Amino acid sequence: MTLFSSCHVPTCGAPIIDKKVSTRGSKIKIEWTCLNYHSRTWTSCHDVRGVPENNLLFSAATLFSGSTYTEIAEWASILNLQILKSTQFYSIQRENLIPVLHFAYKDQQDYLIKRLLREKAEGKCGDARCDSPEAGSSVAMECQGFRRSLNHLIYNEGLPIDLITTDRAPSIRKMMREEFGNIHHEFDPWHELRRRWTSLLHHICGEHVWEQDGRRWACPHPALSPEEQRKKRWLHKDSDAFRGLQAIVEDKRLLKDLNQMTHFKHTGSLEVFHSVMLKYMPKCLHFDYDTMVARTQLAILDNNYNVGREQAMTSEGIPRFSMVFTKHSKDWVAKKIYEPTSQSFRHHLVQHVLQRRENPTPPEIPRVQQPQNIATKEKPPKEDVIQKHQSRFSSLLEHHNFEL
Repeated sequence: MTLFSSCHVPTCGAPIIDKKVSTRGSKIKIEWTCLNYHSRTWTSCHDVRGVPENNLLFSAATLFSGSTYTEIAEWASILNLQILKSTQFYSIQRENLIPVLHFAYKDQQDYLIKRLLREKAEGKCGDARCDSPEAGSSVAMECQGFRRSLNHLIYNEGLPIDLITTDRAPSIRKMMREEFGNIHHEFDPWHELRRRWTSLLHHICGEHVWEQDGRRWACPHPALSPEEQRKKRWLHKDSDAFRGLQAIVEDKRLLKDLNQMTHFKHTGSLEVFHSVMLKYMPKCLHFDYDTMVARTQLAILDNNYNVGREQAMTSEGIPRFSMVFTKHSKDWVAKKIYEPTSQSFRHHLVQHVLQRRENPTPPEIPRVQQPQNIATKEKPPKEDVIQKHQSRFSSLLEHHNFEL
């Protein structure tokens, strides 16, 4: 407080004889009077319709970076920084941050829906992360959430869907077969991969065009000239070498393992999104329903803003790679290094938070009915539960003849 030891009025500089310091969250307010009775007030930030701007910025930075109040509060306590109380943070989050995320998400969703209606897409992918106790199990929750999402896109948004790709969950396969039979459901190109793999047996015998399952197939390589065909040392189908290779190619265990490695039209992009969502909504932390929805929307905004990042290059224009030792292959493999993600969308969100607070009549977000709690009976008085716990513990001691 050395800065406020003398009067700041020009040509005065008299000692300050009275000073009052007050805080409101992360805002500091200092009122002082000097020996010549000059009174002044200094604040670390201005108010935005009654709320300190620093409090708004602190809260926005906490949520939009994927952090939690508890984490930032612990960090601030180590540095002895003045921050707002938890009640102030959650109030700002409820009244300002969550609505801003809702409208930003809706704007992007509307844009993407219009774009999909305008352009013909190759298909939709579906995967799930289920956290709600609304259904009896995660399997039922995945199926229910998938059904709602699909119905919303088809009937509410009017989005035509001809093909959809999911994982191989039996419940999803059954639902698609019974409720959405007009949509082509794909989970992997297994049959095509198996056909291509077994076509090797035709190629090694010099047979590059053949009939299979009523269709005519051909090797994907360019046609060989008669001279090239004659010079190649092809295998004969009645040779031991061919039969040995055939046993390997058609090995049932190998084909089964190959089936588990085929996801060319896959949900990999959704797995990337799930990793982004873990940043904003770790599974080990509990959030209320509104916060969970908002953090999911934030993860979607982050993911969509960074889709299609290019591989990073060196100053000489050489693609960058890192080396990773994998447990599966037990060897070092090259892994692409991508350009850093862009987080500039967060700055726009912060500006929208300030604009919303400045608006005396900000638009409200629609309230949704909260899912039923996972508990199947009414919550009893706490004293009864404690008494029941103590009684069970005493019975256990008596049963085993323990002494305290």
